[in-house]
Amino acid sequence: MRDFIAHHAKIATNAVDKIDVAISEIKQALKSIVGILRAYDDFDTAIPVVYEYADTGNGFDDTLELVNQMIIKLNIKGSVRIRPNGLIELRTPAFGSIYGRTIPELERKLTAKIKEKKQQTKQKKSKVPTLSEFYNDIYLPKKQQTVTPNTLRSINRSFNMVIDGGLDIPLDKFKAADIEKFLLTIEKTRTRQVVRCFLNNLLGYAKQLEITDRNACDNVSKVKHIEQKGEALSFDEQKNFFKTLYAAANIPINKKLYYTFVYLTGTRRSEAIAVRTIDVDFEKNVLHIPGTKTRTSDRDIPLFPLAKALLQKITPTAQGRFFTLEQAKATQVIKKVTTEHHLHELRHTFGTIAVCVKKLDAKTVAMFMGHADATMTLNIYTHPEQLDKALFFDGSISDNVKLERLRRQYDEVLQIITDFLDGVPTTVPNF
Repeated sequence: MRDFIAHHAKIATNAVDKIDVAISEIKQALKSIVGILRAYDDFDTAIPVVYEYADTGNGFDDTLELVNQMIIKLNIKGSVRIRPNGLIELRTPAFGSIYGRTIPELERKLTAKIKEKKQQTKQKKSKVPTLSEFYNDIYLPKKQQTVTPNTLRSINRSFNMVIDGGLDIPLDKFKAADIEKFLLTIEKTRTRQVVRCFLNNLLGYAKQLEITDRNACDNVSKVKHIEQKGEALSFDEQKNFFKTLYAAANIPINKKLYYTFVYLTGTRRSEAIAVRTIDVDFEKNVLHIPGTKTRTSDRDIPLFPLAKALLQKITPTAQGRFFTLEQAKATQVIKKVTTEHHLHELRHTFGTIAVCVKKLDAKTVAMFMGHADATMTLNIYTHPEQLDKALFFDGSISDNVKLERLRRQYDEVLQIITDFLDGVPTTVPNF
């Protein structure tokens, strides 16, 4: 009897447990039903429908289907579920979870979120600076710390050309096709090459700073420019150049001194113009060259005897300048003397003589020329054949004899310069 009672007591206990589970499931179902009812605008008219759903078991499915249709219509990604308290929860990667009691409420909230994000995106895009804003606020201040005033002038010329070309637009709006079209309006290939380099450097820097996510110049064709390589004047050409220069009645004496100074010091045309009295130490025979290409081109060189005598002939301006002509005019005037060579080739001649005639080591010549690397000096100025081609290719003469003859010819050029300086008044007014 005791076993019988224990057995049926256990059955009764299990039945009670099942009743508790059933009651819990009923409560959960009632909460879900309330949620379904609240998902409709009209609570009362929805009751018959709920009873019908209760029979078919598709109430949840239809509610979820309506929300999924809304997601598709608004073109977003997400998933939907009905929480136990009846709230409809829409979970999205872009906006997180959005809750609503009704589908229209949920749609209103989601639409507002989408509108807000679009506005934020628009505001973010509008913060991308234009080319002129970025140039003046960031790019130019950075360049001012690393390049010379002469290079800054070149950068500013390129900037003005781009602005005049109608490209003062937000940096993220630049397109390769527009840049290509603009560059083709620039006639000279060298200028076109410089402007493309400027744009590429500026847009690349903006990308580096994460102001834009791309550099439109990456897809712009590189500009081909056949550069006229300079070479040294032969000794015969040097003699003819200085004789013609000094005899020219239509060239002022100050300009004659300027070209002679470039030849004697190997300076760039702008560097010679930049020399002032504070750059010359007549006692220690040191000449400071204000570098105008890069900051590393700023240098000291020996004040060679003829260069010293030349500067002592000039009365500097109140600002201490020896030469006041403009760079463009310096290039133009020399064409009155020679059409075969340009001004920069006087610098080539100085470097070639230093390497091939004076036999100075490459590092010393690189320092004189303002080169950062002696390799450049050797590549450009190791051409003795340019000084006397017939002598260089004469196989019957030893190298020592060739060198002796080159040095003798160089002395003849220096004598022409010396004779000219001896005839120059002691105080030449500046021009």
